[in-house]
Amino acid sequence: ELSRMNEQNWQIICADARDINLLPPETVDLIVTSPPYNLGKPYDRYNDNVSEQEWRQLLRQVLHNCFVWSKVGGRLCLNLPIAGHSAAIKNNTNVTERYNAMVAGYEEAINSGWKYRYIILWLRYYTQTTSAHRIGTFRSARAPYIINNCEVIWVFY
Repeated sequence: ELSRMNEQNWQIICADARDINLLPPETVDLIVTSPPYNLGKPYDRYNDNVSEQEWRQLLRQVLHNCFVWSKVGGRLCLNLPIAGHSAAIKNNTNVTERYNAMVAGYEEAINSGWKYRYIILWLRYYTQTTSAHRIGTFRSARAPYIINNCEVIWVFY
């Protein structure tokens, strides 16, 4: 299903970017996407708990499609976490599944034909302080996990 919001000459489309037939080639000026982060979230049509290889395949497919849809001179804004598979980090499971999602996104975009323009660091602030944000205290220096409070937005052309 495709959701569109029209206003003169622009549209916001909320749909599955894995479908190459979603849009005609070379018709889009700006693409803003935030693919699933592989955190095990319950999506309707996507398993969000896959290997790095499967997650990279999703990125590769989406970024290739975005490149095909983009006009010459168009832009892609790709929002990703700095670290990958935070659920594995948080639960200290399967250390081999830890990877750098930020770097993976960059690599897959370049391999899909995009050229790097710049990077935006998005600092997120939390409204509550939880133990997950602290590294420890003088009584307990252990740190089972740290939640990253920033993400990146890669900008490509």
